[in-house]
Amino acid sequence: MHTDDDPASPERLASAPIHVLAAFADASNTTLLVQLTDRREPVDDLVDDVDPLDLVGASDLAVYKPIRGQRMLWDFDAATLPGREVATGVVDRELGFGLVPPTVWRDEGPLGPGSLQAYVAHDAEENWFTWVADETHRDVATMARLAVLDLVVNNTDRKGGHVLVAPDRIWAIDHGVTFHVEDKLRTVCWELQGEPIPRDLRERCVELAGWLAGAPADLRRHLSPEEVEATRDRANAVALREDFPVLVHRGQLPWPLV
Repeated sequence: MHTDDDPASPERLASAPIHVLAAFADASNTTLLVQLTDRREPVDDLVDDVDPLDLVGASDLAVYKPIRGQRMLWDFDAATLPGREVATGVVDRELGFGLVPPTVWRDEGPLGPGSLQAYVAHDAEENWFTWVADETHRDVATMARLAVLDLVVNNTDRKGGHVLVAPDRIWAIDHGVTFHVEDKLRTVCWELQGEPIPRDLRERCVELAGWLAGAPADLRRHLSPEEVEATRDRANAVALREDFPVLVHRGQLPWPLV
């Protein structure tokens, strides 16, 4: 059953016309809120301090990150950042976690090629830390899945604000700095450190490693062969671990935390 608060499907994201509504002013790289206009006329005026859901439903909104406008980093090629967003969504899908909103690659967009991710309705006042602190809403199984996802994709920047809290679930976003061949894990997801990794998650990592062995085209388009192989190695490593890793130094935390 579809509601207007549901995120857009991958099929719509891949084909719908895109109309720019606004830029996210606090984003490190060019990040644009856009409207998918295959179902309704585009909003005429740019959004200015207005909840976009007052203008259109979540199912008609997406977040567009064009290659053009990405900031060069010393350890990541700026041109690869949007593709890493897509690659993380692919790995999340193969793991069966459903944590990453639908994310696709668009060869054509208002500012050229880039990633397009479904916008998800969420509480802007909430984040990973508030969700974990709320015992009535937090879910240990979901916490474990997000921790495993970050381990496998080698997430270099899992801030608390990169977890969006919806009424009945959380979503994981902002995955531009992932998949480096060197160990660069920086995440806020340490609540389960030293706890056993659930068997079913380890088994999913085994299946993921097997899938990665075939160098799938979904990832080869966005990652180097070395990065795909390193991802396979990390999936195998998680599958062999009994417990979640333990936080040992400040460098394993992002800054700022939120």
